[in-house]
Amino acid sequence: VLRGASGLLQGTGSPGGAINLVRKRGQTAPTVTLTGKAGSWDHYGLQLDAGGPLTTDGRVRGRLVADEDQSDSFIDYVWSKSHSLYGALDIDLNDATTVGGGISYNRQQSRPMLRGLPRYASGKPVDLPRSTYTGARWSRAET
Repeated sequence: VLRGASGLLQGTGSPGGAINLVRKRGQTAPTVTLTGKAGSWDHYGLQLDAGGPLTTDGRVRGRLVADEDQSDSFIDYVWSKSHSLYGALDIDLNDATTVGGGISYNRQQSRPMLRGLPRYASGKPVDLPRSTYTGARWSRAET
């Protein structure tokens, strides 16, 4: 991430900045990684990352990453799900030139969490449990 004078060259307005995104690429050796996660409030996920050479000479390499994540919340009716898929392909045209490309898909769905509970005009907290959801149950967000 660039900030300051260098970052100001990457867009209009102040504050400015730039992010250098380096995507995952196919490797010269075959690799497969499976990662799982679990946490509080039914939070769990699974990721598969596989890649390697696609030809015997290794001049064409690929990589595929799939990720699934789902969780609930300590707040009633709040949840989130995300699904991601990413693919990359690298082709060595010669010893000095490699052409690469990638494609990705991402879908996120959730019932948004509204931060905090209401207070009376005096500033005194309303006597509600911290798990109270103050939004509409039909509320959804999707990207």
